[in-house]
Parts: sequence; C-alpha cells; structure tokens
Amino acid sequence: MLTKKEIEKKVYEVISEIADIDKKKITSKTRLIDELGIDSFAAVELFYNAGEEFGISFDNDELKKLLTVADLVKIVQKKINK
Repeated sequence: MLTKKEIEKKVYEVISEIADIDKKKITSKTRLIDELGIDSFAAVELFYNAGEEFGISFDNDELKKLLTVADLVKIVQKKINK
C-alpha cells in the first residue's frame, strides 16, 4: 500500500512529463487545464500514463471530475488502497 506522499510524488512525475513542466512547480492545488494547459489529447495521455504507473483504470465519470492535481491523487489513492 502506497502512502499519500508516495502517490503524490508519482502523480507529479507523470504530470511533469506530460505537461513538460518542472515537478517542483506542481502543487496539489494546481489546476490541470487552467494552469498546466493540458488539452484533451494530453489529458488522455496523462490518465493512460497514471493508470499504467499505478495499475488502475479511470472511467469517464471520474475523468470529468478532475480539476486539480489533488483530485487525481484522491482518485488514485482510493483505487489502489481498496
């Protein structure tokens, strides 16, 4: 079982790769679309890579609710710590 900090670290790494941004500039409050400029193609890539990293998948309803990095961390945490 991963801790929240471990999940955050991995999520930040995935986001950093997709958004081509230094992971030190990412916080839990960072907005995926508004602040990182993640478009629909990059969002699909982000969720695919996060799914691969954690061995999970996301459904459309979950994806629609994701606004911030913290939202993504919460969903990942919920799915891997069942």
